[in-house]
Amino acid sequence: MKLGEHLLIDIICDDILNIKYDILNSLEKLEELSDKLIKICNLTKLSSIKHKFDPQGITLITMLSESHISMHTWPENNSICIDIFSCNNILNIEKVKETLYEYFMINKIIIKLVDRTISKL
Repeated sequence: MKLGEHLLIDIICDDILNIKYDILNSLEKLEELSDKLIKICNLTKLSSIKHKFDPQGITLITMLSESHISMHTWPENNSICIDIFSCNNILNIEKVKETLYEYFMINKIIIKLVDRTISKL
């Protein structure tokens, strides 16, 4: 039985972006991105947990009525991993991808859609 959809997104950014905008180390910009993804995916935000590492890197987890969004950054590697899990919505991959290109100068992006399922015993 299908429980939901889970997008697994791995991004390597162009080095220029990190020098110019430092988005991978900006909690404010990542929270803005999370809110925008929630809006375009028609999800419902409940709360967030966040941590900024020293000297760099961020973990942001947003709990949703439908499940969660998580973001983990590695500025030293110009990379971010984003998961969007929704148990009752069909995720619009093209809108998500468009939004990510608004925020990042992407060198490489890998997006995997996983149907989350459970088997009855």
